[in-house]
Amino acid sequence: MKKTIAILLVLVIGMVGVFAADTITVTNAKLEFKTEVTGVNLMGLSSSATAPAGNSWTIGDLDYTGTPVNTASVTPIAYLHTKTNHRSGIEVTMLAGALTSSAADPTGAITNASVNLAYKVSTLGPDGSATVTSEATSEGAANNATTIISTGAITGMTVTSRNISVEIPTYADALAGTYTGTITFAYTAN
Repeated sequence: MKKTIAILLVLVIGMVGVFAADTITVTNAKLEFKTEVTGVNLMGLSSSATAPAGNSWTIGDLDYTGTPVNTASVTPIAYLHTKTNHRSGIEVTMLAGALTSSAADPTGAITNASVNLAYKVSTLGPDGSATVTSEATSEGAANNATTIISTGAITGMTVTSRNISVEIPTYADALAGTYTGTITFAYTAN
């Protein structure tokens, strides 16, 4: 019986070696890919309070054609729209340039600067609540740009709109004629 037990033990120990599994080593597989999100940095004027849809605006999307401005009252003239996905955000400044006239002055003695054609442009400020202004003074005078949009860092596509208004006083001493003012909006990616 001792021989039988010894033979069985040898067979059991031998069989463990036969049925033992090999160790399998598997390395991880990686698949790397890249995609690019195109930057969107848009700004435009419109007569609509709603910014155009899409991520590229055309002249057809921005239907601003100009607005006559009456004197002695605040006149809404346009909406300024911006759209961006720039991570660091954007800043837009507004600068009112002096009114000028293309009317001929046969004597050359009177300039636009001498009649002090001042006016005021207003809109909501960077925080969207307080009104800010850019005031144009006589031609050639130094004006300071006013920040009207400042988003700071953003987390997704951001659309901002501002209603732009102009206030022109009555010019009792101004020369007759048509005057043109230019309001410049400067867009900067932070």
